[in-house]
Amino acid sequence: MIKFKNFKELSDDTLDKILSFGITSKTVIKYYKRCVKELEGIMNTHNTVFDKELAFMWLNQVKENTKNLNRSKYVSLSCYRRTILLLYDNFNNKLTHWKIYYKKYSEKPKSEKYLKIIEEYIEYLKACNYQKNTICFKARCAKNLLIYLEKIKIYNFKECTHQILSNYFLSEHFQNRKPAGINAEILRARHFICYLEKYGYTKSQTLHYALPTFKIQEKHIVTILDANIEKSLLKNFPKFPSNLRNKAVYLLALRCGLRACDIINLKFENIDFEKKVIRIVQKKTGVPLTLPIDNETLNAIIDYVLKERRKTDIDNVFISSKAPIKKLETRGAFCTKSRINALSIDNKPPQFGIHIMRRTYASKLLRNGIELPVISSALGQEDKNRVHQYLSTDEEKMKLCALEIDDFPYKGGAFK
Repeated sequence: MIKFKNFKELSDDTLDKILSFGITSKTVIKYYKRCVKELEGIMNTHNTVFDKELAFMWLNQVKENTKNLNRSKYVSLSCYRRTILLLYDNFNNKLTHWKIYYKKYSEKPKSEKYLKIIEEYIEYLKACNYQKNTICFKARCAKNLLIYLEKIKIYNFKECTHQILSNYFLSEHFQNRKPAGINAEILRARHFICYLEKYGYTKSQTLHYALPTFKIQEKHIVTILDANIEKSLLKNFPKFPSNLRNKAVYLLALRCGLRACDIINLKFENIDFEKKVIRIVQKKTGVPLTLPIDNETLNAIIDYVLKERRKTDIDNVFISSKAPIKKLETRGAFCTKSRINALSIDNKPPQFGIHIMRRTYASKLLRNGIELPVISSALGQEDKNRVHQYLSTDEEKMKLCALEIDDFPYKGGAFK
């Protein structure tokens, strides 16, 4: 175990480790140095190498003195918090790799018995080959149910009754929630209860019947990108470290209709540059999909690989734009918000994710007279009826369905 003589020795060693992890961000280094400069005086005054409590007392004082929390101040406070936690880990010889220190962790049951049930349930889901995100969602819904049981003083699931489960869905946890969110949690809770019944955690084998079975369908007019925003997104942004990468990603969504998860998992072996096709097995559905790829998209991928992508053994096409070099794990890396804000566009899109580009792709096919079954196949959808939602993006055809209002008399611009 390394023992540091003073705070400066600790901070210097921590910085060396940060740099050894491949971190080159000027923002990280700048705020790290600012933070340790302030903390050094505090630690020396209290004659200690490092004290986490003292460090956070100083950080809280900085927060109190910060009246208007704009973007710049938010970044600085976040960097100071990360610096303190990095120093703390290194002080305890636990800093072995670059860490993300989350500010908020999901709530967990407190009883050992319920925690063990959650652990076993997660292992069960892994054995069933569920995707990582699916496991997280199912586990979170299971935790919510067990937390509710703890609140009403039930610490053994065998004491749970049909009435208790019915009451759970009337609790404050489900208040002011959208129908789609409630339906999603009901389905996951039912799966969890069926698991508990199967492995003998319940007295009754019919507990899952207590869960609501109704389903409320929510229908929305599908939003898409207009031509101006689409053109602006594909412009060159040389100051962005992910400039060429994100342009290639946007084209894959706009020209091929790929989901964000499939773009993240796209490998070089999936692209046939000679035949100009992409062959993948969709992550969401498990269905094989073969799509043509146009020259503009193909050239954008080649530009990214030759001019921007760093050398690595990772076989995924798209990797992180900043250190450490790794496979992308979240679709948030492709968010268009910073790109849109850089253009100062007044008519901003309703969403900043990749999925709105996939919808734009589908709407273009529809407007060009492509048959719905062909569009459904191009999108790789299992349910062929889901493509009907894109009809709402075709304004010209929607106008043909408009109703006369002659039978609805009105005066002064207001219905009577």
